[in-house]
Amino acid sequence: MTQTFDAIVIGGLLHPVGNPQLPENRMLRVTIEPIPDDASIEIGVDPLAGLVRDSGIPDLAENFDDYRFGRRQL
Repeated sequence: MTQTFDAIVIGGLLHPVGNPQLPENRMLRVTIEPIPDDASIEIGVDPLAGLVRDSGIPDLAENFDDYRFGRRQL
């Protein structure tokens, strides 16, 4: 399994951009290749951004548990 994905270093830790499917408890070899400064990469993108728009649930953040556990219906 070989994957290529973008990542960003924040506070000395490497954070993948997006959601790469990485196996748990397995050693991986990481090769670092800098992305050119003029490349467009969205830093700090919230992976849940657009969820309200896509789901049509305007109060999802306020009532997440109610939706999650079925106490509130659409």
